[in-house]
Amino acid sequence: MMMRRARTLLLVLFVTAIHSRQATAQVSDVVFPGTLAVWETPACVGASVTFIPRPIAEEEIRQIPLLEARARTGLPLGFSVNGRAATNIITTLASLGLQWSASMTHVVVGAGVDETFVYGFATMDGFDVDYRGWLTSPFVTLGWSLGDINISLRVETSIVTERTTRVGAVVSANEKNLRAGNAASVYIEQPFSKDTRVLLGLKVNNLKSAYQSWLAFSTFNDPLLYPEFFVGVKL
Repeated sequence: MMMRRARTLLLVLFVTAIHSRQATAQVSDVVFPGTLAVWETPACVGASVTFIPRPIAEEEIRQIPLLEARARTGLPLGFSVNGRAATNIITTLASLGLQWSASMTHVVVGAGVDETFVYGFATMDGFDVDYRGWLTSPFVTLGWSLGDINISLRVETSIVTERTTRVGAVVSANEKNLRAGNAASVYIEQPFSKDTRVLLGLKVNNLKSAYQSWLAFSTFNDPLLYPEFFVGVKL
């Protein structure tokens, strides 16, 4: 009788453990810094919009959305490669970064650096200008896994490694190794319907120089807030 009760108790504990593990299992997402299996590549497509401060730009160029694709590929030893590509024709960027992650049950810590190339051009009514820039962004990300909902908080520093603006054949600006400022962002990755997951993000940039406002030719040199919103669908 006692053996039967012991077996029943062990079975109940086993089923409970399996259910708890399934309920708290981390979902592999694009921004969430959880470790990935080698070559596992979660990806998403979406759009972002940055609100440029009024001292920098007029209303017509304050908020031009970017179409975006983001992905992350798992590597051995907790490393992963981050990738991002975005464009609205006037401005195009490509980013590649390396991240290392460490998981601690529901909490995950990630740290790394992104390298971004930005290219912009505008030719209209005799106006011919182009922009090229390289950005380096070291970052730290803290993630919380709540079953099938992943929340990530990321802080980063933005360094303009090099940037050049040309008007026609004349170089109007050429800067190197400029610390542009910092940014903090929060992302939520969650189910939307059936097997579809969505990525929602809010990023607050505190910058003296932002690639989003290159077309404004601003000489404003004080830090300003650039709120940025992102909505994406996981592929």
